[in-house]
Amino acid sequence: MLTDELLETIERVIAGVAAFIVFICTIGGPSLNWGPTREQLTKAYLQSNRHVAQLESSLQTAEQNTKAQKAQLAAAAGSVTAIQAQVSAVQKELDASTKRTSNEAAKVKELEGQLQAAKAEIAKLKDTTAKEDINGQLNAAVARANKAEDRVRELTLQLHNAGIWP
Repeated sequence: MLTDELLETIERVIAGVAAFIVFICTIGGPSLNWGPTREQLTKAYLQSNRHVAQLESSLQTAEQNTKAQKAQLAAAAGSVTAIQAQVSAVQKELDASTKRTSNEAAKVKELEGQLQAAKAEIAKLKDTTAKEDINGQLNAAVARANKAEDRVRELTLQLHNAGIWP
């Protein structure tokens, strides 16, 4: 994991720094035959200890940062899970709403069909009513014409009987 890699990298850095310090101490010494003096060894040892302390401090800081990041990751994972649950609930609600909409659309189409059938029936009834009205008016006109014809015959007969009409 990230922590193991970080620890391994820090160990390599420490080993490299220690080797570098030994190399510097070896080259920087007065001569190879005499070796470093006690003061030089003490100074190098103290520098090495300071450097190791700095590296340990960096390692602790990195471990703390890793722990904090893990905590943030866990919180984010919890948030993602909660959001996924919300999305799932919204998806279910959307599916139900879509189904209701489809059902309502089918009902609307059915009602539109019924409305068209009712309009056609009303048109037929209007035609039938208009025909009945026309037939009624025609019958009334025929009846008046028959009455008028009878009246004309009657008047003609009266004129004929009175000798006015040939």
